[in-house]
Amino acid sequence: MGYKIKILSIDGGGIRGIIPATILAHIEKQFPGKKIADLFDYVAGTSTGGIIALGITKKDKTISPADFIDIYAGPDGRKIFKQKFFYTWGDEKYPTEGIDSVLEKHFGSSQLKDVDPNRVLITAYETKYRKATFFYNQKERYRDLFLKDIARSTSAAPTYFEANPIENAEGINDGQERIYSYIDGGVFANNPAMCTLIQSLKDNPGLSIDDILLVSVGTGEFRRSLPYDEVKDWGYVGWGKVIFDICSDGIDDTIDHQLKQLMPEENYFRFQIKLPEEVKDIEQMDNVDDDNLKLLQELTSLHIKKDKVKIKNYNYETDGWKTKLKRLLPLLSQY
Repeated sequence: MGYKIKILSIDGGGIRGIIPATILAHIEKQFPGKKIADLFDYVAGTSTGGIIALGITKKDKTISPADFIDIYAGPDGRKIFKQKFFYTWGDEKYPTEGIDSVLEKHFGSSQLKDVDPNRVLITAYETKYRKATFFYNQKERYRDLFLKDIARSTSAAPTYFEANPIENAEGINDGQERIYSYIDGGVFANNPAMCTLIQSLKDNPGLSIDDILLVSVGTGEFRRSLPYDEVKDWGYVGWGKVIFDICSDGIDDTIDHQLKQLMPEENYFRFQIKLPEEVKDIEQMDNVDDDNLKLLQELTSLHIKKDKVKIKNYNYETDGWKTKLKRLLPLLSQY
């Protein structure tokens, strides 16, 4: 069947963005002469997924998925997650200079209007006026915002980075100066697939679910057990270490469940990796250790190549994506 609308949605997950970058690089290779964004009408992302979404749709000096692999695995990734010399629980973990310099380097003065003709939706949460925000390039008030500011806003993970201020971001011209304060969209939509599906239906009256192909790419599913005996006496410090990850993981699972109930199997493709619980700190969004990044890439490559992924060293066995990708690739070329 031909699809009238094709959506790509990319989850948040910090340095684990190397997972969606790897699978998107593989998909892009299957279509010589095309960029990954050329295969989709809508591209959405949250946090690290939002940065990828903006990079692959930027028309001037596009940042390809392969480029993003180099960003995550190279000096830029370490610069983003270079911890402060002195860090306490009362402060954010990382200075903004690192991530700001990386975003300036790759996005420069590009604006949201520069991602046309794709329809691009990026999530963030505004803390001053307390509202979920969808930076959507079809909304006139957002079109002149700099991509680096949107990227910084969607990825301002609480406890990791400072909130990001943007002056007059909502385009209200009443002579008053308004400073908006944004944090990571993962606090409400770490998986933005449903948000984007709803937006596409609103934009296209008469469109049905059967007309839409939705590809949703995750950054790894948490599997480390948190048994009752471990968590029963936790307070602020204990839960503070994991609550953002728990909420993000729960949101991802909830959206996946909803979309599986709503969409036919041939319309919805979810690519997610179960992270080996035996590997220490593999789920940490700021784990830039070389061995960790190499393992994340290797796991993704194994899922691409196989229908069953087994790693004896970790007692790891799960379903791969080989057949799923064979089903998806022809659909991406149909209209």
